[in-house]
Amino acid sequence: MKEETDFYVYLCNIAGSLLQGGPLELEGNTYVGDEARKKGMQIVDLIRVLDVYFKGK
Repeated sequence: MKEETDFYVYLCNIAGSLLQGGPLELEGNTYVGDEARKKGMQIVDLIRVLDVYFKGK
């Protein structure tokens, strides 16, 4: 459970930084502005999917 929580917090921190408009370097790419916000929303969607998956376990 601790590892799942750490991963969840890690994803939330990344999404939060991106939703603020960056700049954030992720996977060798630097995201800023609208591009960062779009990537942040994709991560939020991933968090929602993972949340449903882990609550179903």
